[in-house]
Amino acid sequence: MNIREELGRRVLILDGAMGTMLQSAGLPAGQEPELWNVQRPEAVLDIHRQYLAAGADIVTANTFGANSVKLSGRPVEELAAAGVRLARQAVE
Repeated sequence: MNIREELGRRVLILDGAMGTMLQSAGLPAGQEPELWNVQRPEAVLDIHRQYLAAGADIVTANTFGANSVKLSGRPVEELAAAGVRLARQAVE
């Protein structure tokens, strides 16, 4: 999909809140959602698929807080890359 062309034709629907969906799937309070990209990838992938099934045109990766300050000492690049892979996998 060419996003610019599609935006000229219609409104595109983005996915919704990943954090609350992960909490509904069992993410413990205070745990960083980005950790689930490697700890529970099936849950993240399932959420992407739920948003697509609900009509989302675009899914965003579970990387909102993937930074060295929030994830101190954790492999930020690995967690972010895993989040992007899962989003791409969902739309394939």
